[in-house]
Amino acid sequence: MACIKSAARSALVAFAPDAPYLAAGTMAGAVDLSFSSSATLEIFKLDFQSDAHELPVAGACPSVDRFNRLSWGKPPGSASEDYALGLVAGGLGDGSIGVWNPLKLISSEDQGGAFVAKLENHVGPVRGLEFSSLSSNLLASGADEGELCIWDLAKPSEPSHFPSLRVHMSLNTFETRKNEEEEEDKEEERRKRKKKGDEEEEEEEEEKEVVEKEERRHTSGGCTVNSEQRAARGDG
Repeated sequence: MACIKSAARSALVAFAPDAPYLAAGTMAGAVDLSFSSSATLEIFKLDFQSDAHELPVAGACPSVDRFNRLSWGKPPGSASEDYALGLVAGGLGDGSIGVWNPLKLISSEDQGGAFVAKLENHVGPVRGLEFSSLSSNLLASGADEGELCIWDLAKPSEPSHFPSLRVHMSLNTFETRKNEEEEEDKEEERRKRKKKGDEEEEEEEEEKEVVEKEERRHTSGGCTVNSEQRAARGDG
């Protein structure tokens, strides 16, 4: 298969939703020929008009850590024109999420303001990262500890963090299990009452049988005595 364009990088990539750009972040755990431990976020321009084989770099900036996930979202609904190209989010190995403004990253005049926010809530490396296709201001992230976080980037520099879904799930699981245990206890109590009732009924039946036997014995004994008395008197 013929290669149209390329960029020799050990990186994770994300395409811009509505523009001819490609983001690439140095992949965590990867080793290149230079054995460098640095991390970089780069924006490549998807220029298919030129004859150059290498994709041109439109902008780049260093990152505090390497990337496990990379996602490029559409501009948040209430964001200004400063975020016309949306936001690039990177899930890093230290458990944080970096958020960049690609428009400023490709601008030679304001690359220093490209970094927007650092989102911190996860303990382990961020393994999952995705912008919502319905609400572009929402970003979901997941990490090694199993938590799923939802971030509201309507104000990119002041993101809101919804409570971890793992906590809610744990509470729901606890409540569900508690309700199940209560139902089990009630069912066990019903079984005990039924068993006790059955035992009492059996005891009553046994007592009734004993009484009936005793009555039959007395009746039979009375008949025998009367027969003997008549025989002694010579009655027929």
